[in-house]
Amino acid sequence: MRGETIPGEELIVAKPDGSCRTFLVAAAPLRDSAGTITGAIIAGEDISPLKELARMREEWTSIIAHDLRQPVTTIVLKAAVLAKQPQCSDKAQHILASATQLNRMIDDLLDVSRLESHRLDLRHVEVDLPALIRATVERTADATRGHRVDVEVLDGVPPLLADPGRLEQVLTNLLSNAAKCGAPGAEARAC
Repeated sequence: MRGETIPGEELIVAKPDGSCRTFLVAAAPLRDSAGTITGAIIAGEDISPLKELARMREEWTSIIAHDLRQPVTTIVLKAAVLAKQPQCSDKAQHILASATQLNRMIDDLLDVSRLESHRLDLRHVEVDLPALIRATVERTADATRGHRVDVEVLDGVPPLLADPGRLEQVLTNLLSNAAKCGAPGAEARAC
């Protein structure tokens, strides 16, 4: 009645039995031809089933990611042992790289789930961006093999307040995507 429009707001309603329902509520004023507010219209939708599905999806994602970690960890450990044996070292390195990539995919799956539920934690620290970029390029050498990757750092890049792990994750994804989608031998450039 104050003339405000509420496009959509979640409202939790507790029932006498102790259970709760979640509604998506929208409201707008009603005006006559002169523009005077004569009332309001309110629309609500029970989105409790959707909230429950989202909760179940988040739980399922967490369980799957947890269950995948154990065999991947075993593969990484066995491949690391094999990599120390000269006759198996190349094959073991490939297994190790693939298992590491699978671990990153599991992390990405968990991050998507955390983002959707607004529970992604960021650790803000001072980051030397040029050093982080150079280290990431070195660590992604296997993923970018066959592509030249140049890092050009402009003078005077100040320290950045950010989550270094998340920045490295973004850079790794960009570099590996550039290598996958780029023509063989094409240059990948980080500036």
